[in-house]
Amino acid sequence: MAPATRRFPLMATVTTASTKDYTLLKTLIAPLQQRLGIVVADSGYFAHHFLQAIYQQFSVLVTTPCLFKVTERMSAFKKYYNDMAGSVIGRLTYRRRKPSIEPTFAHIKELTQLSATNPLPYKGLDRVSAYLLVASCTVQLMMYDNFTNQQELGSMEAFKAAFQ
Repeated sequence: MAPATRRFPLMATVTTASTKDYTLLKTLIAPLQQRLGIVVADSGYFAHHFLQAIYQQFSVLVTTPCLFKVTERMSAFKKYYNDMAGSVIGRLTYRRRKPSIEPTFAHIKELTQLSATNPLPYKGLDRVSAYLLVASCTVQLMMYDNFTNQQELGSMEAFKAAFQ
């Protein structure tokens, strides 16, 4: 299996649309800090003070497709971040995010039969969170089972067969 096919989510949370993604970084990274060196995130996580605080507190670099504007008086962290995120390896690492993250969302939608015409069956953050986190956990277990049985991580065939 290629490296990008061996990735699966380690943490998940559900928030309202008005919650800024980057405000959750510390909560999500703290339990995993010993196992992480880099977190590849989308542009919703690009906020200087949060990125630098996570790096200083946990020694975990969060990289996004964004770069800081180059100025004469850039901080050492911003220079380091731009050098890393703008490098060939940094760009390649970010490109590998899409084939590892987006299929997870697709699996959750497929398992829960979510669509534009079939929305979540629950209302309220507590109920929606419980529903989506159970679905996320189910996908994680499916991917782990596929990994241990040397199947493609995203394969749902054995999982579906078990419930028929």
